[in-house]
Parts: sequence; C-alpha cells; structure tokens
Amino acid sequence: MRKLYDIILYILMSLGAITAIYEFFESSELKFMLSIFILWVLTIIYRKLHPEKQKLAKILSIAFFVLYAIIALELLIFGRYSMIDYYSSYEEYSKTGLVLVPFKTISEYIPYIFTSRTALYNIIGNIAIFMPFGIFLPTISNTFKRFVPFTLITIFTIITVEIVQFLTMRGVCDIDDLILNLLGAEISFFILKLPFLQNKSAENQ
Repeated sequence: MRKLYDIILYILMSLGAITAIYEFFESSELKFMLSIFILWVLTIIYRKLHPEKQKLAKILSIAFFVLYAIIALELLIFGRYSMIDYYSSYEEYSKTGLVLVPFKTISEYIPYIFTSRTALYNIIGNIAIFMPFGIFLPTISNTFKRFVPFTLITIFTIITVEIVQFLTMRGVCDIDDLILNLLGAEISFFILKLPFLQNKSAENQ
C-alpha cells in the first residue's frame, strides 16, 4: 500500500512539473526533452521501488537517453539556422559568434532575469538542457557514477557541441554555455546521489 501511495505521489509531482515546463518554455523540443527528463525520474523511482526489475529499468534508461540525445542535437545544432551565408569568413563571424570571456553573457542577463523572459530563458534553459545528462549517464554505466569521469565526459560533450556550432555558424560558441550546461549536469548528478535515490541492489549489478 505504501509503494502504491509513493507511485501515485511521484506521478502527480511529475505531471505537475511537466505542466510547468509546458507553461514556461516556448521551444517545443526543449519542452519535450525536459518531459523526457521527468519521465526518467519516474524510471529511477521505479528502480528504487522494484529492485528486482533492474533489467527493464536499464532498457528504459537507454531508450530515454537515445531519445534525449536526438532531441538535444536537433535543439542545439540541426534545428538552428546556419549564418554561413551572412559572413564572408570565420574571423568576421567570431566577432559575434565566439565569446571566450567567462561570465560575460551571464552578467549581461542576470540583471534582467526577473524582468526579461529572454534572459530567464537563456540562463534557465542552458542549465536545464544538460540536466538529463547527469541522470542518464550514471544510470547507464557505473563508470559515470564517479565524479571525475562524469565531469570529463560532460565537458568533452559540451565543448564538442560548441565547436560544431561555431564551425557550422549555428548559434554562438559561448564559454558561458559551457559553465551553465555543466552546472545543470552536475546538479542532477548530485541529486542522484541523494540517499533517497540510492538502491544498493542496483549498485551491485
């Protein structure tokens, strides 16, 4: 009875979170991706409540991760308009498309975070988009349950995305994106470390 109560409670909380996501974010891809993240939180809870069904939970985790990766690539790269026809060289593009000063963009948006939807969307969106990373990787592979390997692969992935964005002139290659993306991934990584979400039987498999 207690497990049934917990499941109902978590489902209601997740539905509430998904509803909030759809109310706040304008991007349909980001809405869908964050909804996948919420559904994966349910999968983690399922693993906790049903430790005897770890194989099914792992299959679900891999499926959700693949879906998340596809949506993330569409949102970050393929779904963006390339400005390659508007610039004669990368040198010209780098004047606006390359930002290597840490916290420059963040400091420009922070003063307006409560008054501008664009500022709030930029800060929160960049944090949120890599939060699923901190959930998926540690649950798919035990290697990424350790802080250093997880952080290194996350930094490598974010830098790769930023370089591709720059080379294809899709968006801005901004070091603040790295900072915010990594922050989001680390937040969810440490959330997964909470005692409530630990499952000894899962750890041993």
